Amino acid sequence: MLRFHANKPAGNTSQQLALSQSLDLPLGVNFRVWDVPTNNVQYQYEQGHTLSLYLSGGYRTYRKDMPDKKGYPGALCLMPQGHWSQWQTLGPIRIAHLYVPDTLLRREAERHFDMDARFANLRDLVYQQDQALSHQILSFINTLNSGVAIEHIYLEQMISSLSCELLAKYCDTGALKNSVAGGLSAQDKRTIKSYILDNLGNKLSIERLAAKLALSPYHFARMFKLSFGDSPADYILRHRVEWAKVLLKGQSPLTDIALHCGFSHQSHFCNYFKKLCGVTPAKYRKMLHST
Repeated sequence: MLRFHANKPAGNTSQQLALSQSLDLPLGVNFRVWDVPTNNVQYQYEQGHTLSLYLSGGYRTYRKDMPDKKGYPGALCLMPQGHWSQWQTLGPIRIAHLYVPDTLLRREAERHFDMDARFANLRDLVYQQDQALSHQILSFINTLNSGVAIEHIYLEQMISSLSCELLAKYCDTGALKNSVAGGLSAQDKRTIKSYILDNLGNKLSIERLAAKLALSPYHFARMFKLSFGDSPADYILRHRVEWAKVLLKGQSPLTDIALHCGFSHQSHFCNYFKKLCGVTPAKYRKMLHST
């Protein structure tokens, strides 16, 4: 049996699987195209979610608990984080896998849908048709085939768009809504989010944020991460960087932008910006102005 564990094959799997194409994308997302031979396949990925698109073959491929559903070119499967399944391939297939970190998906849920991060759980899908998602996966293949380097900013936009498509269409919140405990109330979430966004340029501390909700710093930090999917510090840094992206469209010096967004030094600003965006603020500004 062939054991397939996401973007790196396990054990002697590499002797049976062929990695056809590979692309490491921003925000921890990975893209792989695999040639899978006739075999029994076990699949599991603990670090995130897998969106797969059949590129060729698959007419005699099925998941063993759903033997009546067969694959085909253009069929999409979605395997949530930690999902385990067994598949039977009765002929060679070529399949594209997009690996999306769970932390990224939960951040996007809070950012774009104002959703409690704990509700951002994807459904398990087998052989779905979705032209929008298929088109986005094929665009990554076109990027690889073109041989032309795509600017980081465009790849980041593509990933954000794809994450939002997944959340809008395939988010399963029903079971969790009935059992979730802890975290901040909806009103407290709105209060603290508004306060943070209004004060990004000022000094913010756990103690000050906790006091806004009359909570201890420890209790606040724990409940904040449950609800937002980020620690308070990481959440603030991400939004400061997002604000800086807007200001970089203008001509203000980097030092001014750094201070305006709440960074104590330009070097801190540049380090955090590159860590989150993959490029320096200066390079990001250059990309913006070249479009």
